Amino acid sequence: MWDEVTAVRIIEYIRTTFLDGDDDGDLTRTTPLIELGVLNSLNIVRLLVFIEKDLGVKVPPMEVNGVSFKNPEAIVDVVCRHRAA
Repeated sequence: MWDEVTAVRIIEYIRTTFLDGDDDGDLTRTTPLIELGVLNSLNIVRLLVFIEKDLGVKVPPMEVNGVSFKNPEAIVDVVCRHRAA
């Protein structure tokens, strides 16, 4: 499930918080965030706080894993599924 507004907010957060703005525009829907070291355990927690506070979605602990957070597309999917629930 892809929601453009949610995607823009999450991608912008990742760009500004973890990639110093990503001036080259390297971040895409399928950028492997964990594989590239953009997301580690601390950054995932920071992202989860953003998702809960700014997007109003609580991601269940069982969804916090390498598959659900592998790239922006997977993260948006998780957020949208739990928003709808």
